[in-house]
Amino acid sequence: MSTEHAGTRMGMRRGDALGKRVEPPPPEQVERAEDAVKVLPWEPSKAIRAKVMFMVANSTSAPVNAEVEERAIQDAIDGKRFVFQKVPDVRAEDLFRSMKEEEPHIVHFSGHGTGSDGLAMKNRDGDPTTITARELGLIFKDLAAQGIAVRAVLLNACLAEEQAQAIAPYVDNVVGTSTLVGDDTAVTFAASFYTAIAEGRTVRAAFEAARARCGGDVEGTERIFRLFYSEPEPPLPEPSWKKFALTGVLINILAVAGWFIYGAITSDPIAPDVGPPDAAAAAPPMPLDPDAAPPDAAPPDAAPAPDAAKPDPVKSKPARVVRRSARICARDLKAGRNLVVRSQDCCQGSIPVSPAQKQAVTADLGRCTTVLYCSAISASCR
Repeated sequence: MSTEHAGTRMGMRRGDALGKRVEPPPPEQVERAEDAVKVLPWEPSKAIRAKVMFMVANSTSAPVNAEVEERAIQDAIDGKRFVFQKVPDVRAEDLFRSMKEEEPHIVHFSGHGTGSDGLAMKNRDGDPTTITARELGLIFKDLAAQGIAVRAVLLNACLAEEQAQAIAPYVDNVVGTSTLVGDDTAVTFAASFYTAIAEGRTVRAAFEAARARCGGDVEGTERIFRLFYSEPEPPLPEPSWKKFALTGVLINILAVAGWFIYGAITSDPIAPDVGPPDAAAAAPPMPLDPDAAPPDAAPPDAAPAPDAAKPDPVKSKPARVVRRSARICARDLKAGRNLVVRSQDCCQGSIPVSPAQKQAVTADLGRCTTVLYCSAISASCR
């Protein structure tokens, strides 16, 4: 059971003294918990839709001036990449559930503190209770186990230093108080802190700016607030095997792309599939024999007599001359392909071949002693 002192955010047991102001040390670093969430340092200047959760705990007859504080915070962050969410009349059972569901970046507690007894609030039945430093530490430890990284916590209540120390191993920055804090000072600190955050300053820089602003209101009030921080550990880099696997995939993709590009460059140049209008009809079928001399070459040991009659262009067949090294290549214009012809094949409707066309067929098939362009190649000359 506690009673609150009007004008302050302190809940004290009956018979306790009001305490005295103590000169706080500068921001203090605490050891980061091993099971804290592995994250990079938070930069409010790069925050997009960062969430501020405003928790109000008015447990007794001396409520804090939460409405003024809420309005001051909303005015500071309005339209500046932040989302404000209020949890009114928060109860001990609501703390973990609310933070787990909403995953806020900043948790702001507005209420009464009772020193070592903890933060004052209500239980599920609506009766006054407190939540101790140890209980708060366990709540934030459980949040870390769920992968939820709260980046800053403000305990804007009297004598909340012990609770701030318990939370700090799991949170980047925690603000607590070393002594009594009045409503006006608490509101001034909150407004100044969130104004600096919205301007893009770090949490530590915003804390110093807000504490200095409080000192301008009432002498000595800048010594009330304390900051505890623990440096976040960045997540481990991806295992090297993942990098090698990704490299392998990229190499395979490049290899396939290179294969297609090479095929497009080295493919046959487009040759006309249609010769002169009368070329195919006028040319007789030509028997193709790898051992035969090229059709455009004269036999080496025979010459036609000057008065010899010209052979019938349809019925006559060229004499076969054995040439073991001959390799006759042809392009079948009907089938649209190049091939090395066999002895029983027959070239139907041969047309003249240009040097470029010969080179294209040779590039496709390799060594060729003769290159023919045929309107069609049949399996037999019969």
